[in-house]
Parts: sequence; structure tokens; C-alpha cells
Amino acid sequence: MAAYRTGTVAVTSGSRTVKGSGTLWAVTVSPGDEFCVCDANALPTGGRYEVDTVDSNTSITLVQNYQGPTASGLAYAILNMAGNQSVPQFSNRLSQFFDKQQATLNAPGVNVIKVGGTTFSPDAVARQLEFIAGTGVTLTPSATGKTVTVAGTAASEAGPGVVELATTAETQAGTDTERAIVPASLHKKQWKTYLAQHFQRLGSETGVYSLVSLGSGVVLAGTGQTGKIFKSTDSGATWTEIQRLGSETQVYSLVSLGSGVVLAGTNPTGKIFKSTDSGATWTEIQRLGSETQVYSLVSLGSGVVLAGTSPTGEVYKSTDSGATWTEIQRLGTETRVRSLVSLGSGVVLAGTSPTGKIFKSTDSGATWTEIQRLGSETQVYSLVSLGSGVVLAGTGQTGSVFRLQEVTIAW
Repeated sequence: MAAYRTGTVAVTSGSRTVKGSGTLWAVTVSPGDEFCVCDANALPTGGRYEVDTVDSNTSITLVQNYQGPTASGLAYAILNMAGNQSVPQFSNRLSQFFDKQQATLNAPGVNVIKVGGTTFSPDAVARQLEFIAGTGVTLTPSATGKTVTVAGTAASEAGPGVVELATTAETQAGTDTERAIVPASLHKKQWKTYLAQHFQRLGSETGVYSLVSLGSGVVLAGTGQTGKIFKSTDSGATWTEIQRLGSETQVYSLVSLGSGVVLAGTNPTGKIFKSTDSGATWTEIQRLGSETQVYSLVSLGSGVVLAGTSPTGEVYKSTDSGATWTEIQRLGTETRVRSLVSLGSGVVLAGTSPTGKIFKSTDSGATWTEIQRLGSETQVYSLVSLGSGVVLAGTGQTGSVFRLQEVTIAW
């Protein structure tokens, strides 16, 4: 975890805005980084705050209001949180930084006042530029000011310049491979890991309970504590609040039926909501009996949908894409149907609580049979099919994963 400390900051009590002096935040700070004010020994004082937006080299906006006293000229630190940006993003920001420096140096004359907060004489600047530029470039410092005249052509595809740096676009297009500061491998390499990246908080919500992909980068999120739907059209990079679902407080489940049709299951009145335009607008369909939570939804295709509910552990079924619902049965003595997964051909598994059991249906949810309890677990929170009859189950209260596979024994 690296800390950026260059310059000083001015903060205002109760404000989210932080102003910098002598800072380069646009190329060194990312949303999700951690800001704090420091003492003379570079030790944090007061609270730590999450960076919401980087507005310029000298201005950032925090997620939280600053709680300390109004002051200026303060030492500070901004910690880059591990995984906050991917390698391609870092390379892009690095090339953008050099692009700005190159644009300055490409000009016919370079007026240098300060570098890193230190004033340089013309001769010193000339020597520094000569070191950067190499041979073939004439550098003539003025006798009276801090201006250095650079005689030479600008860096371009046609010829060498003062500082030969390729832009990200040139690197990706392959038009400037010899002078590429950003290796093409950073853009083209197939990485074998996932780098966690914080995008944004969804409004003032405290929980994101459900997510569903509609394809082509469109994603919906169901939240709490005010039961809202948020939508992203760029694979989760940015989000827009769509609407609250009635007066519900949590959207526990979402399922896509295809062709822009999406269903949502809610709490605390156990209702089903429906969208037919990829989440842009929503209509309340009905409450499922006297249930208060719709924890799980699964589509079996051809308009058939199952819902797992609480507090009586019932399974409900719709055969018309969620327009109407029928109560099927309670799963044993369980009180919550936490998870549902379709294995195809009418086979469905359900995970329950409070005794952590698996139930199975082979007729598209019409009837159910108890299979087994998963160890001593009390909750089966999640189920996923890996194909070929293999299913993984995520459980509580010990946070275990179970592997389920049907085995045929012949005799």
C-alpha cells in the first residue's frame, strides 16, 4: 500500500471537498483510496475518509463529510488501497501523465518556474532537459529569465522529438512500438487473476443483496435499506438509480427471464415486482401469500419461475413469466428457502434454513423431496450448478462449501 504525500491540503469541517496545493492528484489518486490528515511526523490524526471522486490535480471529493476542524497548509496522506485499479488502468493513467508532460515539452519554448516545488535556474533546467533529450537537440537558456528555448522538432510519428513517449492509443494501435513507454503486453496479456476494483457506492444504500446480468454489459442491482433498483449499462463501471420498489426495504432476489423481462423479490411484505424493459420501469405484481421475504428466484425457461420464501418456507410457482403465482408446498419444517438452482430438464434444488437442508424437485417444482442436511450447518445461502449434475452449496454457520453430486448405485 503506497502513500501519496506531496504538497499540502486545506479542509473544511462538514465539507466533502479537499483542496490541494502542490499536488498531482489527477494522476496519482483513484476513487476508493483513503485520505487522512497527518501530523509533523507523517502520522495520521483524526479520521480516515474514502475518496469519492478525483476532480483535478488540486481537488478531491470524499465520500464522508470531513469531521475535523477547518484548516489549511496541512500535511496529509492518500493511501492507494490494494486492488483499487487494474494493471491496464494503471498503465493508462501513467501514459496520460506522460502525455501531459510531453505536450509541454513539445512546445517551441518551455517556461519552467518550479519542478516538484523547487525553483531551478535556466542552466540547471537546460542540463536536465539535455539529459532527457539526448543528442541532436539544441537547448539555449535565456540570460535573464527562467525560459529555455528548445530547438528541435516535436515528438511525432514522422520523427524524433524532445522526449519520445508513445501514447496509450499509439501503443494499442501498434503505430508507435519503438517509443512505447507503456508495453503492449500490459494491454494484451491475458491475466490469470481477478483484481478487486471499487466502483462506487449505490446511493446511500447499506446492502447490495442481489445482482443479475441481462447481457451486453447491462446489470441490475437490488439494494437495502430503501429497497431500490440500480442499473449499469457499462458492465458495472457506473450506476444509475432507477426507482424504489413500492415501500419495500430490501430487494433480496432478481432473475432475468430474457427479452428484457426481469422479476424482483422483496422484503418485508414478500412481494414480486416485474419489469418488461430491462429494469427501466417496474410494476408490483402481488404478495406471495402471507410471506414477508422472497429470498430466491429461479427461471426454468418457457415462462416457468419458482420463488423461495419466508417465514413459512414455502415454494411458489408461476407459469406465465411472473404474472400470477401459486403456492406449491412448504419444504419440510423449514422456515426459509434461501436458494434455488435449476439443473435443467425440470430438476431443481432448494437450500433452506434453519436446519441447512437440501430439497429436490424433478417435476419443475410441482413436488419436493428432502435430500439431506449439510453437516451441522443451519443455512444454505447459495447454490450453483457446474453442469454434469455437480452442484456447490454455500452455507452458514461455519461458512463451508459443500459439493453435491448425484450418484447412481446399480445392483
